[in-house]
Amino acid sequence: MKAKNQMYVYLAKRDKSSVKVIGEFEYATKVYPTKLDQQGIASLNMNSQAASIVSKEAWNNRMDYELYMESASSFEELKSS
Repeated sequence: MKAKNQMYVYLAKRDKSSVKVIGEFEYATKVYPTKLDQQGIASLNMNSQAASIVSKEAWNNRMDYELYMESASSFEELKSS
């Protein structure tokens, strides 16, 4: 059986001092940290309510944070990344 990963969508502070996790969902494969823009949110194949939340958070925090996605087997693994 293949190990399951969680896909985390988060905002990383531009000075790399902190992150804000917006959401997570199960994902079958490994995804390395990937920067997203507003158009990339639609490619995540999430429901419209979740996409709206992610888009709103990214827009409201655009001056200090950048939007990323990454998979990890646990939140601790994400933090160490």
